[in-house]
Amino acid sequence: MVRISAALVLLASALTIMTGCHPGFLMAAAGFPDTTSKERNAPVAVNIGLILTDPEAYRDREVALRCAFARPGEASCEGYPPVSIDDWMAFDPSGCLYVHGPRPPRIITDNPRPVYFKLSGRIRFDADNRPYLDLVKN
Repeated sequence: MVRISAALVLLASALTIMTGCHPGFLMAAAGFPDTTSKERNAPVAVNIGLILTDPEAYRDREVALRCAFARPGEASCEGYPPVSIDDWMAFDPSGCLYVHGPRPPRIITDNPRPVYFKLSGRIRFDADNRPYLDLVKN
């Protein structure tokens, strides 16, 4: 077990040096949050599934998501709109999350196929303690 762990650390180090990538980038690409950021207030790149699995870890943290606008029937978030009837749903392959803030442009919402885009916001909690994204920018 120790040999395998040491080999993985060595491999990750070699990949980082060879590609010139920041370790946080490699972690985000693998679906893990970037916890190596020196700026505490910088958005953490995550997928929706990580937020839904451990919501308390992201409470009041700014996150960056790559997701798609969910039309009725495409994805179903648990519960109901957290702040207003105008809240909308975003999804990625790992889950669905309500978003409080302006909807994406019509070029995204009217497209018959999912269009992935970036969102940044703070994770807040509704009255039933379910996480949602309070939109900062998109």
